[in-house]
Amino acid sequence: MSRLDCNPVAERNDDAELTADLHFSLWRSPYVDGLDIVESTAHQRCYPLHLHEAMEIIWMQEGRGAIECRGRQFLLNAGEACIVSPYEIHGGGAALSTGPIRFCLIHVPQRLFMPGFITQYFRAANSGASLPLKTIPRGSADRLLSDLVTSLLGDHGPEQHVHSIATALDGLLALESGRRRSISAGQIRHPAIEHVKSIIRHHYAEPLNVESLASEVDLNERYLISLFRHATGVPPHQFQIGVRVDHARRLLPSGTSLSSIATSSGFADQSHLNRHFKRQYGFTPGVFRRLLLPT
Repeated sequence: MSRLDCNPVAERNDDAELTADLHFSLWRSPYVDGLDIVESTAHQRCYPLHLHEAMEIIWMQEGRGAIECRGRQFLLNAGEACIVSPYEIHGGGAALSTGPIRFCLIHVPQRLFMPGFITQYFRAANSGASLPLKTIPRGSADRLLSDLVTSLLGDHGPEQHVHSIATALDGLLALESGRRRSISAGQIRHPAIEHVKSIIRHHYAEPLNVESLASEVDLNERYLISLFRHATGVPPHQFQIGVRVDHARRLLPSGTSLSSIATSSGFADQSHLNRHFKRQYGFTPGVFRRLLLPT
């Protein structure tokens, strides 16, 4: 039973027809913008590659799921969790599960991170390479994340929300000194890719000119696309779409019109936004907005 069942949601499409494979509840912090919890109670959907500006914690509570990241699949069994770094392209779901999976997602905005947390937590000790994600074994995940969710849902004010996140991040770092299942580092990231990703993140609403990006990092255009795809799993254009969709998602609670959100996020119009948003989340921005729980 979801702990958000005080205000459960059964996903419906714009025609008000029940979508059988999407049952979840969404909690959004009334004090910290971007701090969200999503709890699924019965889920068989697979999400395509996408990204979040926030750090995403994926906690598998029942069943078995697969996370795709940088061209690899990482399996999560019940009780395990993984932490995906900000702007890391990933996807996955219940593809390898024999039945519905139940999970909890926690989105932690970057401004809540302790200085140097990302560098320290997502860095391989043996090579210095940037890791795409980290896993938390069963037991440690249940204890750490259950305490975090319980504290956040307790609604003790903004200071408590910030303190709860800080405590959880301290706990994640503390796990580094114990026994854990590690993710191999793979290849060290090319500095040109990090620079291109930064440019796209800061200019996501502008038309993408790969030729200009290649010139900016002094690489051949085709080589840049190949290198970018190898490092992230997608070409630059798809990475930009992911940034745009994530930006639009974060604007939905503001009450701004969907057409204005589409324009400010870099989409040609609302239907363009709808198409990409539904491809990623399984439903339109309008439906997502109606699912937001009252604060």
